Amino acid sequence: PAYNTKMRNVIAYLTKCRKIPEDLVQLLIDTNHIYAGMLKLDETRTYPYDTIKQDGKVYSKSPLCSFRILNEQGDVVGVDSCSTLSNYRLKHITAGSNPDYAWCFAWKAPEITPQTPLFFCESPIDAMSLCALMDEGGIYISMAGVKDNTLISMAEKLGGRPGICVDSDEAGDRFAARFPQYTRLTVPVGKDWNDCLQHYVRNGMPYGLSPKPVPVADAKSPVPAAETHGDDGDELAETKKEARAPLEGAREDEITASEMEQIR
Repeated sequence: PAYNTKMRNVIAYLTKCRKIPEDLVQLLIDTNHIYAGMLKLDETRTYPYDTIKQDGKVYSKSPLCSFRILNEQGDVVGVDSCSTLSNYRLKHITAGSNPDYAWCFAWKAPEITPQTPLFFCESPIDAMSLCALMDEGGIYISMAGVKDNTLISMAEKLGGRPGICVDSDEAGDRFAARFPQYTRLTVPVGKDWNDCLQHYVRNGMPYGLSPKPVPVADAKSPVPAAETHGDDGDELAETKKEARAPLEGAREDEITASEMEQIR
């Protein structure tokens, strides 16, 4: 496809920098899971990267790699974004995103049954990396951190068999300990699944070599009650928030500088 410059930058970031297979990236673009976002900036401030002016507004010259969060009807109910710049780290959830939903995609899973694996990861990059490593059928999910309520809500909505696929660090260990009824897939190399994927690529190792334990929790096991835990820096609500309508009132590809306060 003849993508514009911004979309080509996103593809290059995912395939060249993050080493995610081109066919997986292409699939997620074609199914509207990934697009090139724009970071709207405060024109009175200076930033550590190149900017451009368009229609009287100032934007980052490099696009964001943005991930649409969809509900059951395919409506956009949130956006998770990250910077495509190697020297500037930014992870961002657009204001108004519904915390009861998460970015996810199906791989070799034409339908969801009680036996379908649900791979709960910390980020879209990790979810794609795990999929590339395992090439196993299931639903790959990003919780945008380690969030109890997101796992509980998505497990209820999808109805498959959850598996914990978080980072190999203290926050990941604490999160996994709160869900002992679910099997955890541990990262064999590095801190997260993208570290592992890049290690395999650098060393000329074929994909599919990572451990492949499928979640073994009984599909009929009750989902635990929501707790107020969260190791991503956000305090989770004690009660389940009411479902929000799809995002409205702003361009889907435009993220404002004021929303930078929500950067994780």
